[in-house]
Amino acid sequence: MFFRSEAVAADVAATLSKLKDAGVCMTNSNSENGNSAANKFIKDVVSNLEMRFSDDVSSLCSLHEVLQQRTSAPDFIKIAKVLGTSSQELQKEWEFIQRLDGDLSSDKQMITIATSPQYIRMYPTFSAALRRLLLLPVATATVERSFSTLNRILSDKRCRLTPDHTRHLMLMSVEGPRVPDARVGTTTEQNDMDELLSAAYSCWLTKPRRGLDTVHPSA
Repeated sequence: MFFRSEAVAADVAATLSKLKDAGVCMTNSNSENGNSAANKFIKDVVSNLEMRFSDDVSSLCSLHEVLQQRTSAPDFIKIAKVLGTSSQELQKEWEFIQRLDGDLSSDKQMITIATSPQYIRMYPTFSAALRRLLLLPVATATVERSFSTLNRILSDKRCRLTPDHTRHLMLMSVEGPRVPDARVGTTTEQNDMDELLSAAYSCWLTKPRRGLDTVHPSA
């Protein structure tokens, strides 16, 4: 992400000029202070972004472009520095990887090279680089969805769950497979669901609870 401070400063100057033309009383000192404040704000924004997005992240992201374009002799110096290895080793492995069929920049192909034991043995350095690239957080949407899921699970009406129980429910909701709708399943699936619900209800009845003296399993 890049910011053009000169363009922003020009916009500030144009705005000040419009204010002057409109009859707003602005002395030179105020203009200078305004430009100084704008430049300081821009520097603070750039400094904050530099702390959030390091050069290491940019270097790893450039690996995706190398995979997409199948560059014959890419510059692996920065990537090698991030991985703590030599650029020659990456170049040596890249000479063989780029001969593979398919789109190397696709998520499926990158996951295969990064996690397959066969490719890890053949390309240990490159597979490690791809694992880091695949794990880079490109947005906060996943984290925000996880918080929304937690709010649905741990609500005001359901606030006595243990941390371990909450963690399991979160894993099932976020990482688990999609739960099918029991109302539209086959006869076998509906019978299985009925057995599961009956077993869960029987287990629930075995727990000591207040106000259940008149409740029986056959009810």
